[in-house]
Amino acid sequence: MEKQKSWAKALQNFGVLLLGLASAGNFFSGLYSVYLGVFKSTSPKTAYHWIYIILGVLLFIFSIMMARAFIMLANRRIRGHHYGIIALVSGVGLGLAQMAAARTLTISQDITVYVTYFTILCLAILMIFMIPFIWKELRFYGGRKN
Repeated sequence: MEKQKSWAKALQNFGVLLLGLASAGNFFSGLYSVYLGVFKSTSPKTAYHWIYIILGVLLFIFSIMMARAFIMLANRRIRGHHYGIIALVSGVGLGLAQMAAARTLTISQDITVYVTYFTILCLAILMIFMIPFIWKELRFYGGRKN
């Protein structure tokens, strides 16, 4: 087996780092959303705050899924990249739903917007890594099996 090229190793580490940052951002965004929904309910539509709280809890749960994908990528497990993409797509979907709920309920949502955009950027970069000639060099599959 030939040695991995330096640019491929740098890209691989960059992808793993981005997924870890997206996981941490979604983790804290989910916690902050639950805090806003429970303690800062100043909107006249307080009857619907449970939707915002549930979306925050789901975002928190999917951030744990992203952290697992981060660990799988760092250990170069076989399905780590695909698991990461699934976690990022679900995180983007939940982030967009939470942004819509926050606008409806007139809740401050700055951190959710930034984290969702960063997660979209991370998803785009990991999708670029799936281009065949880049994928062949990155070797995300070279470690232990699942």
